[in-house]
Parts: sequence; structure tokens; C-alpha cells
Amino acid sequence: MDAGPLLDPCAPTLREASGKGRPPVAEEALRQIAELYSVEKSLPARGPQTRLVVRRELADPIITAIRPWLEAQLSRIPRSSKRAEGICYTLARWPSLTRFLNDGCLEPDTNPVENQIRKIALIRKNALFVGHEGGAESWALLASLIANCKMCDVDPVSYLSDTLRVLPGSVAKFLRLVGLARAW
Repeated sequence: MDAGPLLDPCAPTLREASGKGRPPVAEEALRQIAELYSVEKSLPARGPQTRLVVRRELADPIITAIRPWLEAQLSRIPRSSKRAEGICYTLARWPSLTRFLNDGCLEPDTNPVENQIRKIALIRKNALFVGHEGGAESWALLASLIANCKMCDVDPVSYLSDTLRVLPGSVAKFLRLVGLARAW
């Protein structure tokens, strides 16, 4: 049985569906989501097991209360409204929305991934303007190296300096090795 995607795209959609000029129903939805995120805010530095225990204790009751509340709200608003669309989208993907409650390694939404992808897309767009294919490849290689270092909480300058110091030979040899690693 496929429980859906590993990360949940529903939470941002539900926040967006609360709309402009927030009526009380949207304010309540945002309050519940903020409550859920306040639990998550205390968890990043903890290990997966601790996150799982805390989520089951604090986040599970919040999520459990949100579903019937959403269903009740859906019965009160026009089905053609943006809010109804957002609620239907969320309810249809409930297993994905609640998956993080059973795995301490998962995030409650896709925001961290989207933030990383946004950087890559911007780098790709900027590489179009380097003027030469070889320059674009070098730009992409360096940008990937820097992005990977940042994702692993490693200082890119220190990493590159240490790597070049340890490798025998020149920078050209290093770049050939990187090319081989890519083809590996």
C-alpha cells in the first residue's frame, strides 16, 4: 500500500487556501497550523526518536482535531470556493499530511525541499548567462559543490581548500577527478 509522497505538500496549500481578508474560519485554520508548527519549532536539534515521541504526544492531538474541524467547515462553505478547494485537496491527501507523525526523520511539509530547489533553479537560470558552455559547466559544478556543502552544514571555502590541499597535483587534475566521479 502506497501511503503517498514522503513529504507533505498539503500544509502549505491549506495555509494558502485560507485566502485574503481572512474570515474567522481562516484565522482558526491558521491558528491550528501555527500550533502544529510551534511543536515542530522545538524539534530540529533532536534525534528522530525524540521527534517521534514528542510529535505523538503533542502534534498528534492537534492533527486529530483538525480533520473533523475541516470536514465541518467544508459542509458550511460553497464547494466552488478556493477555501473548499484547499480543504478538499488536504482531506484527499490526509495520509501524506499525517505521515510525519510516524517517522521522526520526515518534515511536516515540503518547505525545506522547496527552498533547496529554488536555489538550484536560480543557479541554473544564472548559468544561462555565463557566455560559454564550458563556463556554464564550471559554474554548475561549483554551484552544486557549494549547495551540497551548505546542505551538510560544511563551510564551502574550507571544504574546497582542504580538498585541493589533500589531492595530489593541480586543480585540473581535481576537476578531472570530479568529472570521473560524476560519470561513476
